[in-house]
Amino acid sequence: MIHLFTAFDLQPMPGQILKRHSFEFARRNIKESKVVNEVYYFGAKYSEAGIMTLYDEMNFLEKIFDYYEGANLQVVYVPHRDDSCFKLKIISERFGVSIKRLGCAAELYFSISDYRPSRISAAYSSVLNNLRHFWGGEACDSFVIPESMLNDDYKHAIRDVYSYYQSVGINLIQVEK
Repeated sequence: MIHLFTAFDLQPMPGQILKRHSFEFARRNIKESKVVNEVYYFGAKYSEAGIMTLYDEMNFLEKIFDYYEGANLQVVYVPHRDDSCFKLKIISERFGVSIKRLGCAAELYFSISDYRPSRISAAYSSVLNNLRHFWGGEACDSFVIPESMLNDDYKHAIRDVYSYYQSVGINLIQVEK
């Protein structure tokens, strides 16, 4: 019996049976996909959960959108299911960024799609860890949220996520406040 099935490099607890996977089945189709000049930025409920203010989140996103505009990449914002409608409206109207709900898990979406974006991006999200198994960490960008924008209760855990990303080869991009 398997107690934990994960793509993360975790150590099992005593008595726990752990099965690691790296999306072997899903990756079979994805390698032959056409690469398009887009970046899919995976959003999260940072302001909705109190991790940062909406004001800081919008300033943070603006820097990310500007970064990719400078690289001539079209940004597609993939919302988290708990992103507020108000936040999505700001992203669409203020920044002119298209919003795309995938309708299923990103890993499944890209395994059945006939195209893929040239970059996958987020501040921190499990999708970065999971999709690095598809294309390698070099196709995944993690934008580091300045600690001054974060609620103190979350700083340590978020630092740990960025440290993990660095250890597995995901690109860390520093963002200035």
